[in-house]
Amino acid sequence: MDNNGFERRLHYSAWSGVTFTVDTTDGNEDFNSVNADDGNDVYITYLDQEATAAQHSYQAPYSSPRTLAALVRNGGQAPIKQFIAEWSFASTGQTLNAIRTTDL
Repeated sequence: MDNNGFERRLHYSAWSGVTFTVDTTDGNEDFNSVNADDGNDVYITYLDQEATAAQHSYQAPYSSPRTLAALVRNGGQAPIKQFIAEWSFASTGQTLNAIRTTDL
Protein backbone atom coordinates (compact mmCIF):
# COMPACT_ATOMS: atom_id res chain seq x y z
CA MET A 1 0.00 0.00 0.00
CA ASP A 2 1.38 3.41 -0.86
CA ASN A 3 1.34 6.42 1.49
CA ASN A 4 -1.94 7.64 -0.04
CA GLY A 5 -3.63 4.38 1.02
CA PHE A 6 -3.86 2.80 -2.43
CA GLU A 7 -2.93 -0.79 -3.19
CA ARG A 8 -0.72 -1.36 -6.20
CA ARG A 9 -0.44 -4.52 -8.23
CA LEU A 10 3.26 -5.06 -8.95
CA HIS A 11 4.48 -8.01 -10.99
CA TYR A 12 7.81 -9.35 -9.75
CA SER A 13 10.27 -11.85 -11.19
CA ALA A 14 12.45 -12.53 -8.14
CA TRP A 15 12.45 -12.26 -4.36
CA SER A 16 15.33 -12.44 -1.90
CA GLY A 17 14.81 -11.71 1.80
CA VAL A 18 12.89 -8.42 1.78
CA THR A 19 13.80 -7.35 -1.77
CA PHE A 20 11.51 -7.91 -4.74
CA THR A 21 12.62 -7.41 -8.35
CA VAL A 22 9.73 -5.63 -10.07
CA ASP A 23 9.67 -6.35 -13.80
CA THR A 24 6.77 -4.33 -15.20
CA THR A 25 6.60 -0.87 -16.72
CA ASP A 26 2.87 -0.13 -16.46
CA GLY A 27 3.23 2.86 -14.11
CA ASN A 28 2.29 1.08 -10.87
CA GLU A 29 5.95 0.58 -10.02
CA ASP A 30 6.72 4.32 -10.03
CA PHE A 31 6.94 5.46 -6.38
CA ASN A 32 8.58 8.84 -7.14
CA SER A 33 5.39 10.88 -6.63
CA VAL A 34 3.88 8.79 -3.80
CA ASN A 35 6.15 6.66 -1.64
CA ALA A 36 5.45 3.50 0.31
CA ASP A 37 7.08 3.65 3.74
CA ASP A 38 8.54 0.70 5.62
CA GLY A 39 5.74 -0.84 7.65
CA ASN A 40 3.06 -0.33 5.00
CA ASP A 41 1.05 -3.49 4.39
CA VAL A 42 2.38 -5.71 1.60
CA TYR A 43 1.02 -9.04 0.47
CA ILE A 44 1.78 -11.56 -2.25
CA THR A 45 -0.98 -12.67 -4.59
CA TYR A 46 -0.35 -16.25 -5.63
CA LEU A 47 -3.11 -16.49 -8.22
CA ASP A 48 -4.46 -13.21 -9.57
CA GLN A 49 -6.36 -13.56 -12.79
CA GLU A 50 -9.71 -13.23 -14.47
CA ALA A 51 -11.50 -16.57 -14.47
CA THR A 52 -11.52 -18.16 -17.90
CA ALA A 53 -12.56 -21.62 -16.75
CA ALA A 54 -14.42 -23.36 -13.94
CA GLN A 55 -11.15 -24.32 -12.26
CA HIS A 56 -7.73 -22.71 -11.84
CA SER A 57 -4.58 -23.98 -10.16
CA TYR A 58 -1.29 -22.75 -8.77
CA GLN A 59 1.93 -24.66 -8.09
CA ALA A 60 4.86 -23.38 -6.05
CA PRO A 61 7.84 -24.73 -4.12
CA TYR A 62 6.97 -25.50 -0.51
CA SER A 63 9.18 -24.57 2.40
CA SER A 64 6.75 -24.11 5.31
CA PRO A 65 3.02 -23.70 6.04
CA ARG A 66 1.56 -20.28 5.37
CA THR A 67 -1.85 -18.88 6.36
CA LEU A 68 -3.66 -17.27 3.42
CA ALA A 69 -6.90 -15.52 2.59
CA ALA A 70 -8.77 -16.54 -0.55
CA LEU A 71 -10.79 -13.80 -2.26
CA VAL A 72 -13.06 -14.33 -5.27
CA ARG A 73 -14.88 -11.38 -6.81
CA ASN A 74 -16.46 -10.34 -10.06
CA GLY A 75 -17.25 -6.79 -11.08
CA GLY A 76 -18.16 -7.63 -14.66
CA GLN A 77 -21.45 -8.30 -16.41
CA ALA A 78 -22.63 -10.90 -13.85
CA PRO A 79 -21.48 -9.52 -10.47
CA ILE A 80 -21.19 -11.82 -7.47
CA LYS A 81 -20.81 -11.12 -3.77
CA GLN A 82 -17.21 -11.40 -2.62
CA PHE A 83 -16.25 -14.85 -1.41
CA ILE A 84 -13.59 -14.66 1.31
CA ALA A 85 -12.19 -17.69 3.09
CA GLU A 86 -9.20 -18.50 5.31
CA TRP A 87 -6.91 -20.99 3.66
CA SER A 88 -3.41 -22.38 4.12
CA PHE A 89 -0.52 -23.21 1.83
CA ALA A 90 0.60 -26.71 2.76
CA SER A 91 2.90 -29.47 1.55
CA THR A 92 0.02 -31.47 0.03
CA GLY A 93 -2.37 -30.60 -2.77
CA GLN A 94 -5.50 -28.77 -1.66
CA THR A 95 -8.78 -27.68 -3.18
CA LEU A 96 -10.83 -24.62 -2.32
CA ASN A 97 -14.39 -24.47 -3.63
CA ALA A 98 -15.63 -20.90 -3.97
CA ILE A 99 -19.31 -20.06 -3.61
CA ARG A 100 -20.62 -17.76 -6.34
CA THR A 101 -23.59 -15.86 -4.87
CA THR A 102 -25.28 -13.51 -7.33
CA ASP A 103 -25.18 -9.84 -6.37
CA LEU A 104 -27.86 -8.33 -8.61
